[in-house]
Amino acid sequence: MSNEPVPKAPVETVAELAKKGGYENIVAEIVKMDEEHSMVAIESTKDYDRCRKGIAAYRDKRVSIDARRKELKAKPLEACRIIEAAAKELTALCVEPEGKLKELKSAHDEEKLEEKRIKDEAKAKRLMDIQDRIAAIRRIPVDALKLKTAAEVLEVRNELEGRKLVPVDFGERFDEAERQVGHTVGELVEILERKREEESAVARMAEQQKAQEAEAKRQKEESDRLDAERKKQDAEAEVRRKEQKAEDDRREADRQAEQKKIDDQRAEVERQDKEVKAEAERQRQDKEKRDRQRVDDINLRIGVFTEIGANEYPTTAAMREAIEGLNRLTMDGFDEHTEAAHTARNRAIEVLAERIKTIEEAQAAQEKADKLAAEREDAVRPDRIKLEKYAEALGTAIGKVDVPEIEDAELRKDVQEKHRHIYQIITSIRLWSL
Repeated sequence: MSNEPVPKAPVETVAELAKKGGYENIVAEIVKMDEEHSMVAIESTKDYDRCRKGIAAYRDKRVSIDARRKELKAKPLEACRIIEAAAKELTALCVEPEGKLKELKSAHDEEKLEEKRIKDEAKAKRLMDIQDRIAAIRRIPVDALKLKTAAEVLEVRNELEGRKLVPVDFGERFDEAERQVGHTVGELVEILERKREEESAVARMAEQQKAQEAEAKRQKEESDRLDAERKKQDAEAEVRRKEQKAEDDRREADRQAEQKKIDDQRAEVERQDKEVKAEAERQRQDKEKRDRQRVDDINLRIGVFTEIGANEYPTTAAMREAIEGLNRLTMDGFDEHTEAAHTARNRAIEVLAERIKTIEEAQAAQEKADKLAAEREDAVRPDRIKLEKYAEALGTAIGKVDVPEIEDAELRKDVQEKHRHIYQIITSIRLWSL
């Protein structure tokens, strides 16, 4: 049936027509229903129930009018036409208010759905903003690794320690944010220590270089002094040579022999000094290479913890097995990086635990929705049982009434059509109650 409003006749005219058609007191009952169920808006749950009951009341009255119409139409054809006219007018009295109530109910339902959608979107955005803030705190150590000096890392750490988190910015994840700040400060402390160690190593290398340069300068000064002394001796020897050439020749030979010995000794000293320096440099490079290799191996092992936390797992049971495996791992062999290894392993365990919690919360929400649907089905079951009994009673009643033998062919066809229509209504009620 269409929900378009049907033009109404004046109440007095309809009442007269109803009285002629055998619908005594129906107009008064509908007027009373208008006074009882009239409304212009739904503002509360009570109004919503009243609207729903009003729809049911008009629908029931409309069905009873139609049933009465069918009963009266079984009379002679002239009376049937009067009944049809009265039923049409009476039905028009129900259609418009029923349609208005349906529109009110539909508009209210759509408004509630829109409010729920807006709330859900706002909640999702708020959760995403919180996740971004926590992720920003988690990224601080990664950015700190790119800084050049320990002073810059210290400034970042002091800024984070002095930062006061606002509960409204993190909501229900405020405790998690505070824990993340603590973890991040710990990672910054480790980075700060490594930076200081690197700067100390550079300073030590600079001191060694400075000492080597000082030693080279001292050796050069010593060589210059020896050269000056040798020149002085040569000058004195030249004077003595002029005085006593023979003696000078002998002494010159002795001097040259002595000088050669000195030169050989100096060469030997320089050769040994070069060998010592070369060996020291080789040992230093070997130690640096071994230290770098050890740090790379430790970082690779620490990276395994992060990979375990980032892996995809088919079930939460698999995630729990991964957590148990992480808890069983020992921290042997990490040396001064043991705390960083503990932090990486604990972070991987936290990531897996958060993913398990998210999955289980989603499963609990689905179970709750299924339970509400089952409760709704249980709530309407009594109404379905009542409709089923009602349809059975109608079927039993109509089965006891035979269609009368009517001579008029048009009237007989019309009565048979209405009889089939009654059976269709009973069937529809039975189907709805299933």
